[in-house]
Amino acid sequence: MSRWRIAVIVILLATPAISLAAVGSYFLWIEGLGFTVWWPMAASMAFAYFLAWYWLRTRQLLPSPRVEPPGHWTQLDLQAWKLVEERARGAATLEPAKFVDVHFYLDTAQVMAQELAQIYHPGTPDPFGPVTMPEILTVVELAAHDLALLLEQYVPASHLVTISHFRQAQQAIGWYQKRTACIG
Repeated sequence: MSRWRIAVIVILLATPAISLAAVGSYFLWIEGLGFTVWWPMAASMAFAYFLAWYWLRTRQLLPSPRVEPPGHWTQLDLQAWKLVEERARGAATLEPAKFVDVHFYLDTAQVMAQELAQIYHPGTPDPFGPVTMPEILTVVELAAHDLALLLEQYVPASHLVTISHFRQAQQAIGWYQKRTACIG
């Protein structure tokens, strides 16, 4: 869907709500009820802001993606899975700037590939030598499929996200951390 079509839909959906808000505000102002009605609305918005802040801080608002290994995996697959889980837990301690650096992903992928290859082919001087091309392509295909599903499920409007947005998100994380450091 193109951006102008999305804009048209947003405008068409927002126009009635904005019109009703304007007419309702005018009515409340004419009747002298604006201040009386404003207090409950302000209290509701403040309470919603507090709950959002609290639930985000305690990580209760957005669920963490739970990925369970399939039941048909072998013991070697489960050992490899433990390495992947350790790497995922360690990602929380990384500085946000690394997440927009392509070389960080390449270096991490090489290190992880070495670790995982040692599980499937222990003691081999060249752990990538015995791996066939169809196996490599299958791994790439499965990983890309899983990442696409996670992105669609947990990132709103992910079909519109570009690399530039990804870089801006890294800046926003920095701004958020500075703000929470000042507040907290």
